[in-house]
Parts: sequence; structure tokens; C-alpha cells
Amino acid sequence: MLKIFLARHAQDQDNALDIINGLRDLPLSSLGVLQAKKLARFFLKKQLRFNKVYASPLVRAKQTADIISSFSFQVEYEVLDLLIERDFGILTGKSRFDIPKYCKKTEFIKNNNGYFFFNCGSAESIDSVAERARLVISYLNQRFNDGMVLLVSHGVFAQVFYSVYYQIPLEQVVKKIHLNNTDVLLFQDPNKEPANPFYYKSSLF
Repeated sequence: MLKIFLARHAQDQDNALDIINGLRDLPLSSLGVLQAKKLARFFLKKQLRFNKVYASPLVRAKQTADIISSFSFQVEYEVLDLLIERDFGILTGKSRFDIPKYCKKTEFIKNNNGYFFFNCGSAESIDSVAERARLVISYLNQRFNDGMVLLVSHGVFAQVFYSVYYQIPLEQVVKKIHLNNTDVLLFQDPNKEPANPFYYKSSLF
């Protein structure tokens, strides 16, 4: 059975300032570079050898994937456009704590990371992100019967991917699953949601 490791990229300059970046394409911060190297060393320690490494086309994800591939002797990463982060529309460049100022009360919920919004003006719809997640799963299943694949993507995409993979309502997912920079989720059986979906928590290493 194929094991899918989904990592959120390391910290970029917007993350350091609690800015909603979405499609804003900024490089990693100095801390982000260290985070990516730390994750690479963890994979090396675990002797993980991925059959393939895919990255979102945004520079923060590509830099993270490049560091992981280089420092843990993985195959060279390949860009997969479907892994791109959600387009946050009007919220792009705003503080993540400003979501209630721009979205209707019925369009967002409060969670342990502040807020998660489902709809808001010109932002990409959740249905659109979910369709991309389904396409990624289909793409991988067509190419791999087993082995291990690493996806380097983004926080909201990872939450939606989790919802699609396990067929769990997104409202439930965002209340319990939040990825800090370089956290890694492990997916290996769509019929069984694990008690602990995290393979790597950056705060623990």
C-alpha cells in the first residue's frame, strides 16, 4: 500500500509575521531554512527513501523540498501544480487574526489556530481545493501501487487533503488538525483514520 507523507513547507517571511500569504510567493526565512534542514535530518535518521518527492510551485515549498532532497539524499523533487495553496483572495496579505473583519460570521469558524474560513469574497472555493486534492490522490494511485511519496505543500491544502482522503467533513478536520511549518502527516489507509495522523511534529524535535 502506498504511504503518502504530506509536509507543510518551512516558515516563510509572511508566516513569521502571521500574514495570510496564499499565492504570495515569498522565500523561506532564515528560521525556515533551519526547519527544513531539521526535517531532512529526521528523515535521514529514520532512513526514509522516498520513491518520489513532489512540491507545490510556490517558492517556499520548492525551497523546502530542495533542502529535504539534498540533505537527506532523496530523489530530486518535481513540481506538481495541484499542490499549490488556496488562493485567499481578499484576505491575501492580511493578518490571520483579521478573518472576522472580512468574512461573514457564517463563513468561518474559530479553531485552535485562530480562524478557518470556508468562503470569503473572491477567495478560491473549498470545493476547488478539494477537487485538486482528489486529483492528486488519483494521480498518485495511478503511478504507485506501493512505496513512499513525499508531498511538500501548504497548511490549508493539507487540511482539505485530509478531509478528502478520509472522507471526513472539513468542519471536523480543521478543529483538530493544524500543521505548523514542516509538520508532516502520514496517509496509508483511506479506510482507517489514525489516532495520531502526524509522522513529524516540528515542536517535538
